[in-house]
Amino acid sequence: MKMKHKIIANTVLVLSVILLVLALYFSFVKKDNEEMFFFGYKPFIITSGSMEPKYPVNSLVVVKKVDASTLQVGDEIAFYSHLINANVFHRIVDIDDQGFVTKGDNNKNADLEIVETIDVLGKAVFYTTLTTSIIAHFNSPLHVVLYGVVPVCSLYIGVHFFVRYRKEKRGVIQ
Repeated sequence: MKMKHKIIANTVLVLSVILLVLALYFSFVKKDNEEMFFFGYKPFIITSGSMEPKYPVNSLVVVKKVDASTLQVGDEIAFYSHLINANVFHRIVDIDDQGFVTKGDNNKNADLEIVETIDVLGKAVFYTTLTTSIIAHFNSPLHVVLYGVVPVCSLYIGVHFFVRYRKEKRGVIQ
């Protein structure tokens, strides 16, 4: 039973790391000034405390592209804010003729900008806080090298020598 839990935990961790890499890639890469989605989904990294406590800073949120007419009050959405020239992830608190009124859960007041349907990127379908500790390790170039490059290189070298050892053992290498 213990082994089963370990496998599940490792699988969740690996999936979180993959989603983190995809989130970082999709956050920095745009095609022709448009947001890039992967099969209708786009990962985001939460960069402020406006949606705490549910979404702490460095949480990973995956949004699904949806028809804006299906959104309702209470939905958590990602949208492009012309006011700050960046993507934002907040909750819909009201809907009027002009668009969506949004607010961060941790903010006292609603956002100043009305979100038009064309600016809606998607609705939250998944989130994890496992990425918060992973991202914390990559907060400087030194940490990227120590926690990213060194382990990857070590793994590569280890696999290389293991394969060489197996070949020598079978008599393939003289």
